[in-house]
Amino acid sequence: MAGGAPELVVVAEGVSALGSRRWREYRSALAAAGRGRVYELLRALRDRGLLRAVVCVGDDPGFEAALGRDHVVYVYGSPWRLRCRGCGRAVRVDARLLALEEPPRCPGCGARLEPEPGAEPSPRALAEALGALLSATHALFAWIRRATYLVTLMAVAAARSGVEVYCGPGMPEWVPCRRVDPLAFLEELASAHGR
Repeated sequence: MAGGAPELVVVAEGVSALGSRRWREYRSALAAAGRGRVYELLRALRDRGLLRAVVCVGDDPGFEAALGRDHVVYVYGSPWRLRCRGCGRAVRVDARLLALEEPPRCPGCGARLEPEPGAEPSPRALAEALGALLSATHALFAWIRRATYLVTLMAVAAARSGVEVYCGPGMPEWVPCRRVDPLAFLEELASAHGR
């Protein structure tokens, strides 16, 4: 990467996925979230002012655990929010809820709370994600297990808007981008702009 300091947006399905929606496995995954080299590098880039946002198109809780809410956009809903099956109320996962052995209940109506991520993207989150992506200088599409129409469209739109787009495995060959190993890319970026 040539030039001055980049403003990077990472679009990722997830380094680690929650997998299970069963409460015990779900809360264990949340409790362990945000650990590992990828999250360390993202934290370092954020602290140096190089990481604008991570756009998560999956359910990886590690991004928010590592970077905080202000640096992560969950297009399909946050794994850190539960939604009531009865009244639709959203409840933020906190230490009190993580300590529960049984699935939590809605404080409003008493119905069961379930993880929020859904099948449809949130229009508000999608607008926020595209705003961050199209105003960045660089974009890394990484840890994509199955490139959806939405993800490939985001990559093409970024490339056509002048964003330098880098793609890890999982992105179709026809997407206009430079192919990279995502971890090596982040290592190189952190090293080149270390303090």
